[in-house]
Amino acid sequence: MDYAVVYFSPADFSVALDVANRHGGCAMFCRNGQVGVHAGALKAKTVYTVGGPALGVAGEVYLAGDAAIGTLVAVAEAYKAGRI
Repeated sequence: MDYAVVYFSPADFSVALDVANRHGGCAMFCRNGQVGVHAGALKAKTVYTVGGPALGVAGEVYLAGDAAIGTLVAVAEAYKAGRI
């Protein structure tokens, strides 16, 4: 799998879906407020982490802020910078 989007909670879903759609609807994984993530997500070449703490895996693009609006801002800035 080339891309996976990991989002921290249901509150991050709409922003995470937008990131996934930019890659043709790649796999999405919800962490449900937990620190860990499904092992399948870690097999992707690039993991977009939306909200919550970073996973610390190779190829991670960390997109998060202090709250949902901060995460939205982080995603918008990543779009502008060409990281997504």
